[in-house]
Amino acid sequence: MKAPRRQSELEKRRLRKTVREYQAQGYQVTERPAPTELPDFLSEFPPDAIAYGDNETVMIEIMSTASLVELDDLPEIVRKVQEQPGWRFELIVSNPRISTREVDESDNAYANRRETYIRLGKAQTLLESNQLEAALLMAWAAMVATLRSIVFREGIRLRRDNPHYPLKQLVSLAIISREDYDFLLEMTQLRNAIAGGFKASEPDPLLVQKLIQMVISLPHS
Repeated sequence: MKAPRRQSELEKRRLRKTVREYQAQGYQVTERPAPTELPDFLSEFPPDAIAYGDNETVMIEIMSTASLVELDDLPEIVRKVQEQPGWRFELIVSNPRISTREVDESDNAYANRRETYIRLGKAQTLLESNQLEAALLMAWAAMVATLRSIVFREGIRLRRDNPHYPLKQLVSLAIISREDYDFLLEMTQLRNAIAGGFKASEPDPLLVQKLIQMVISLPHS
């Protein structure tokens, strides 16, 4: 059994809030269940909480964008929960308020092609399980890594005071179309709203799928 993932204070606060919300809906919630409280299929994936309702049981995970990207087992976790009758997987992405900068400040600024496709696989899995916000954030992480790789390869110097500069340069080089540029600006706003906790409605799954396909179609090397 894997050790429970260490949470940030923000994730802990979001978990407490989520537990209260489920309890208010009549669910019996076990936070950080002990190994003896876990069904066999979750023995390797201890969840943040399990909510027991009259008609369903919900595995709850609270994650930041960074921890979401780093979780290699996510597709397997989603698949195993979906296979269980009456079970549902809920992934809640919780992030601090972010700047409106276009590009994330991740440690791995120039993810290689294999890592990008791993992220896209996670995004597709999340999309198919209707975890739309998490799917968009994962697809966006893959897009950022790809755009950074292109920018680096083309020798474009990033200007931190102008978040749209790299995209404009990619348009001028005909690497992305003006239509793609407009779409990515729209996705930037949506991503920032979700990651900042401001988005009330879920993303359109067709937009998430379009973002995934766009990453695949961009030149990676």
